[in-house]
Amino acid sequence: MTPSIYNKQDLVDHVKSQIENLIVFFEDDSDVLEVDVRLQLVDGTYYFHSGDSQFDDDHRGAWGYGCIDVTEEYSDDDLSFIAEEIVNEALEDFEVQQQEVTQI
Repeated sequence: MTPSIYNKQDLVDHVKSQIENLIVFFEDDSDVLEVDVRLQLVDGTYYFHSGDSQFDDDHRGAWGYGCIDVTEEYSDDDLSFIAEEIVNEALEDFEVQQQEVTQI
């Protein structure tokens, strides 16, 4: 396994914080029930995306995906679990891409 340049706990904390912000942002918007969220790992940094993925212009790197029901009451543990699932998916994608590069 190739050592990751990404700190998993930092990523989880960042994604969790961004999800919390989205829930607060949309809490009074009755038109929005769910928000797609994505974590992009590229060139040693990471980006958090939300909303419709068709508007993502940069498709490079590794990705983790999730969907947040902004009407749901999440516990701190629930948010941590969701964030960790998104991060794990992105890190697994990153690992696969690293293995493909070393095989070339």
